[in-house]
Amino acid sequence: MAFGDGLADLVGRRFGASNKWTFNKDKSIAGSLAFVAGSFFGSYGLILWLTSTGAMDVLQLSGVGLLARLFVIAVICAGVELVPLFDDNWTVPTAAALLSAFLLN
Repeated sequence: MAFGDGLADLVGRRFGASNKWTFNKDKSIAGSLAFVAGSFFGSYGLILWLTSTGAMDVLQLSGVGLLARLFVIAVICAGVELVPLFDDNWTVPTAAALLSAFLLN
C-alpha cells in the first residue's frame, strides 16, 4: 500500500484539482486511480521479487487468481482511504493486512 499511497499523493496533487470526489473534497479520482495502480503493481512486483529470491514460499494462487485478488485488495483499500472518519495511515494498512490474510491464504 505504500506504493499506492505515495503515487496517489503525487498524481492527486498534479492531476486531481479538477476531479475531486463529491463526498471527500480532500481526495481526487485521479489520486484514487493512482492508488489502485500503484498498490496493485507494487504488491505484485514485491511478491514476484520475494518468491524469486526464496524469501517467500510460492503462493497457492498464481496467474489470474492472484492478480484478481490483488486487484480486489487494492480497490477496497482505495475505498478505505476515501473514508474521512479515521486516519488512513492506520485504516489502509489494517484493511490490507486483513484482506491479504483472508484472500491470499
